[in-house]
Amino acid sequence: CALALSAYLDGLFRRRSNEDPDGKIYEVIDEAFAVGELLHGVLFSLQSCGTEGLQVQSAIASLCEKWWHENFVDRDYMVVQLIPFLVVKSLDGAAQKSDVKRIYAMKDAFHLFDFEEETISYLRSLFLRTISSPLFLRMAEGRRLIAHLFHLHDSLVIDLQQAIRVQIPDAKVTVLEAYGDIYYRAWKESDPESTIRTSIEENALQDLMYAIIHVASPAMVKSLHTVLDKFHGAKKSPDVEKLLYNMYGPILWRSLRAANPTVKVNAAAVLAETFPLKDPFAGHKELEQYVRKGISALENLLTDTAQKVRVAGSEATTRVLITFWDVIPVEDIRVLLNHIVTEHSSDASSSAVRAAAVHSITALLEAPQSHAVLRALLPSVGNLIHDKVERVRLAVVRMLLRIKSISGIKYYHVVPVDHLVARLAEEGRQPRNPHGPVASALTQLLLNSYFPQGQKVSGADQINRTLAFLSQSPDAASVFYCNIADHLSVNSVSKLAAMLLRCLSAAVETDKARASEIATAGKKRRRSSLKEPSVGSDTLSAANTPLMAVVAETICSLWESVEEQLGDSPANDVCNEFLLDAFSGAVLTDVHVHFDQKAGAKDFDDDPQSTLKDDCHRTCAAILRCAGRLPPSRVEGLSSHITGKLESAGRENGCSTSVYNISSHIALLCLWGMAEDVATSLSASISSAFGDADKLHSHCFEKRVANSRKRKGGISREENDNTNRLMIPALPPEVALNALSEILSGPDPSSVAARTALVQSRSAFSKFEKGLGCATVYAERILGADPVIGSSVTVPEVALVLKACECYGRLALHKEASLGISVELSVQAKTLLDWTTTRVVPALLGNPQTGTPLRELNLSRITTATDFTRFSPSSPSQMEPPQQRVNRNKTPPRLDSSFDSIGQEDKMQIIIGDEPSYVLGRVAARSLVKSSCGIFVEWLAVGGAGASDVAESAEKWCDVLSCPKDIEELQRELVPSFCRLAVQICRASNNFQVLRQLLLKTNKEYEDGALSRAIKTLLAMRDFQGSNILTGTVRTIVDVAYELVRGSNLKMEDFHQLPIGLHDFFKAKENFVADSIMVLISNRQAATETAKIMVENLLKRNLDSSSILALFEAKCIETFCKRYSGRKGMEVMGDIQKLDSEQYNSEVHVVVEEILAVIA
Repeated sequence: CALALSAYLDGLFRRRSNEDPDGKIYEVIDEAFAVGELLHGVLFSLQSCGTEGLQVQSAIASLCEKWWHENFVDRDYMVVQLIPFLVVKSLDGAAQKSDVKRIYAMKDAFHLFDFEEETISYLRSLFLRTISSPLFLRMAEGRRLIAHLFHLHDSLVIDLQQAIRVQIPDAKVTVLEAYGDIYYRAWKESDPESTIRTSIEENALQDLMYAIIHVASPAMVKSLHTVLDKFHGAKKSPDVEKLLYNMYGPILWRSLRAANPTVKVNAAAVLAETFPLKDPFAGHKELEQYVRKGISALENLLTDTAQKVRVAGSEATTRVLITFWDVIPVEDIRVLLNHIVTEHSSDASSSAVRAAAVHSITALLEAPQSHAVLRALLPSVGNLIHDKVERVRLAVVRMLLRIKSISGIKYYHVVPVDHLVARLAEEGRQPRNPHGPVASALTQLLLNSYFPQGQKVSGADQINRTLAFLSQSPDAASVFYCNIADHLSVNSVSKLAAMLLRCLSAAVETDKARASEIATAGKKRRRSSLKEPSVGSDTLSAANTPLMAVVAETICSLWESVEEQLGDSPANDVCNEFLLDAFSGAVLTDVHVHFDQKAGAKDFDDDPQSTLKDDCHRTCAAILRCAGRLPPSRVEGLSSHITGKLESAGRENGCSTSVYNISSHIALLCLWGMAEDVATSLSASISSAFGDADKLHSHCFEKRVANSRKRKGGISREENDNTNRLMIPALPPEVALNALSEILSGPDPSSVAARTALVQSRSAFSKFEKGLGCATVYAERILGADPVIGSSVTVPEVALVLKACECYGRLALHKEASLGISVELSVQAKTLLDWTTTRVVPALLGNPQTGTPLRELNLSRITTATDFTRFSPSSPSQMEPPQQRVNRNKTPPRLDSSFDSIGQEDKMQIIIGDEPSYVLGRVAARSLVKSSCGIFVEWLAVGGAGASDVAESAEKWCDVLSCPKDIEELQRELVPSFCRLAVQICRASNNFQVLRQLLLKTNKEYEDGALSRAIKTLLAMRDFQGSNILTGTVRTIVDVAYELVRGSNLKMEDFHQLPIGLHDFFKAKENFVADSIMVLISNRQAATETAKIMVENLLKRNLDSSSILALFEAKCIETFCKRYSGRKGMEVMGDIQKLDSEQYNSEVHVVVEEILAVIA
């Protein structure tokens, strides 16, 4: 029936005349209408009739659509079921674009429905579902259909607005843009005089525009801006501009003066979007008033007390100036730029304001008309290149990169080149090392100056610039060439590395030729004759050892910078082969041998100022790092030279204080796949220093080393004759431990790769674990003040034990980190914690005259743990793994410019005279505690778990700070290490007990200010995983202060002599607690938190509570008010005004009156 009726309608349609008027209704026979009406009535009933039923349903729907589109009589009766059916079909998961187009074609039929009837609720719910349909939002017809829904009824506008607003918070940008298009189309296509437009403006747009100013979530504000961008971008249209004026006018100006900083920040962004917010139909005079009103609002934002409001004001001002530079009066431009360039760029209270000022100036440079004004102002901003905050420095460098592309301004006029070079060198000393974003951006800025490129630039020009830079500014050049791979192709970097290697080889040949000429002429080799040749001369000699060291390190860093790209991309195979060919042969061996011999020469031994040996060692280490990237067979003669060098080191006196560092040689062997051989040799050498735990005499120590050396040296020579494999001779314990220590703590890639090979080999790790475990036996005897070794043990032997124990801890932590699944405390690390807690700490707390309970204990059990499964801490880890997994596998570098460097000297120094054995044991115990602190600081710093276990043990370690024996010396040495550990524990687990113990047990703040620096570091930390570090720090310090004041036994009579200070509430040895409170008050956020606590407690006290605590609280509040009086936006000031001086007696009454007078 449906098909027959459809054919009947087609016949009628074909007989129509083109001259028929539009909108003409065409008649059909009554029987056809009756059949069509019956078919339309069963449209939804066929849904459950199987495949045939669905086919019939589809035919009926097509018939009803044809009836509507071809304008047959009584077509209104054919859409009642059709419209819901088409909407349901378009919302189905298998819907296609054609389904959306079909329902869009029926949109005129929507007006036939009465949306005030309750029976329409089902269709209304279907329409609302289109709001969240991805298919509708992707298609232009779908967005037009949703916009058309706004025109159906006033009540539907409200429902549609609520449906869209629910979707906005989690919507993607494309969806938000679709919603913006829907709103704009719905408003634009509505009748200006209709109630529909009024409803859209009042119920939809006004709601969005109010929310964009008052919503607290930055993400939600950003989403709302995306939705309303269609209106903001069309403000040149008078109708849209009138809409923005009517919608924003009542709320924007009031919001710009609001007390809430977040509201002002949001309002500033809206002001920038809509400036000048005006009535388009107003006169010229009114227009000037609107512009003046907007400029005044910008000035208020730029001078606001809240830093984020000033930042928002700076951004808004920049956007306004870029767009309306020619419209705004010159005097207003000068005032606005003065705020940004002069005041914001030098705002010492906020780095965010300084960074925003630089970003604003960079954006202003996009407007060519601003160049003439900014040219004279830019040098004052250029001084921020040395700002202490990285993001400010990065903003300045990016500004210079923008200036570099402007023909009328030179970047080196803004920041002189010598300042840029000095900054580049300083970036290499920053915590992020030379690969930070500032160093990379500076490299891009200076690239054409120190590594020119182009068809007219030859390789000779490039190498001359490179050598000149390396000679004049070696520190800056090293950072420059570490980052050059970010801005050059792999091919260019590879060629530069090869050219520098040829220069290095040529310099060695020149140096050899000069030496040969001098020897042939019979002249004596005097130091005065060895003048370093200049870079600009025709020949380059290896006698210039500082330059040679930098060149060698640069070659190594260049190869390292492209190593990952060489291995990842097959397109770089040609470059990889080029590098392998350039470095193969005897070139690396010749260079290494030459500088190795030069370092061993005696000519410069008498000159303490000479750096020749250090320079030669740096050159040799860099050459060996390059050799590690080659197969052993491609480096001719280097294997035999390394063997000879190790044998030479083995023949040195084991107790010599000047032990040659062979860590680079050992690292090379590990890179060549000899990790197990290295472990065998080094562990045997280390074990030989301690031997039998029952016979630890100094003369036996020397004898065992000598015998072990002779025996293993003979075996190596014999085996070397029978096999081609490189054999590693036995080494003195000092040499072996130095090498192992450098590999375990070195940040360079060779050390990282070497320790990775060592810890990933179960055999190698077991050998080291056994060898280093012998040191714990010796340490046990020293800690127990063993009389057998008390008279014979030497300081070098103690230092050897301490280094071995530290290496054991680092090895255990690196092993656990290398597993790569999670970074938890291993069995060995947990045992190290327990050993320090139960063995080392009691050695400091015990009575040396009567011996300690450690005398009969044996620590050798530490090395018997062979289970490498990770130890599960008593509580789950509070930290996520670090983002860069490479940090797990290396010890973080010591940062001399930050708090993390407190108490971490690179060299262990022990000064002991002819002291009894128990004194030697105490010194060893102090060093072991300090070493344990350093190990677990680095463990927590790289994201290691088990912070709760470390905190529990560290809290017990703090007992040594109360030891009456040499307490001042002990605290001076250990407090910095405990402070570093406390900072990491607070950050990792939000546990402040170690900090509390430090505050209670430390007698005074020592010269290095470790405790104050620790508190400042904690106050500057960002919250981590829901923990509030600043609040925890403040409450810990305040609780300690309360505890000390309560225990001071002070009385009110002691304070009759006014004025008084915070230090008067504490004993002399507790004055640093008052200093800690002053540190809190110097930080605005911490000061506010402190003042809240004090005010809350003081308000609870009444007239009878004239305790010393009330006076202490009042004095803290007074100190806070004197520092922050006149500052706006501090809510605590309102609480302080609630204090009533009449509520308190005596001295408290006087102090409260002073407080109220200060804030009046």
